[in-house]
Amino acid sequence: FRAFWLSRLLGQAAQGAVLYALLVVIVDRTDDPFYGSLFVACSIVPSLLLGLPGGLLVDALPRRALMVWLNVLRAMAVLMLIASEPPLWLIFAVTLAIWIVHQAYNPAEGTTPATLVPERVYADAQALANLALTYAQLLGMVIAGPVLLRFGGPPALFAFCGALFLGVAGLVAILPRRADEVSAVSPAMIALRLGGGWRATLLAGWRLIRADHAAFRAMADDVLVGVGLSALVVIAPFYLVRVLGTAAGNTVFVFAPAALGLVLGLR
Repeated sequence: FRAFWLSRLLGQAAQGAVLYALLVVIVDRTDDPFYGSLFVACSIVPSLLLGLPGGLLVDALPRRALMVWLNVLRAMAVLMLIASEPPLWLIFAVTLAIWIVHQAYNPAEGTTPATLVPERVYADAQALANLALTYAQLLGMVIAGPVLLRFGGPPALFAFCGALFLGVAGLVAILPRRADEVSAVSPAMIALRLGGGWRATLLAGWRLIRADHAAFRAMADDVLVGVGLSALVVIAPFYLVRVLGTAAGNTVFVFAPAALGLVLGLR
């Protein structure tokens, strides 16, 4: 579990730092908000089209091998950007590739704790996994991303994150064999085995969520928060450049008080 926890911490930190750097590079290269919106679309479209197939892929393949190769793919994509000024199309292609990989990696990573610990301590394991995600956001988007971008430039940041992804692949590779286990009652796999197809699977999931008032409210809140954060991601860098007259790379420093307020409020 310690190896898994470290892999989650380092992998999510690397992804957060890379996405932060890509957005800053895009804002520095063009003054058109359209490209900021396109950056957000690169995360939304894969989740809409590939979210369900990604979960099915996790249920169908050995989890450890899948996660190792997905990390290798992330490393290769990021290392393509270590040139001093990569073309804009390549930046968007790498952004899209990262989010496509995420559609399979996220469900694989999220279900791994259940295979590593006894059922009686699963809640504690999941809490620790969520804590790793919180630490990763702090490490990647607040510390490593801004510092490396300011003092080493984008090539240094992309090289560092590529190395982190390779390190995560190594940590995942040493997980025990039971990490490959899948649930025998995976709802998506059952629906497909019964011949329902993609549409029936999605409708079955929707009916299940709609019938559970607490789950439906949680999903609705998650959607609204996601919409708000997507809008903020596009607006914030342009606000810094056009209104505050400072570099887009200073985003994290300007909004640090707001992040601290969120942490204190959640506490």
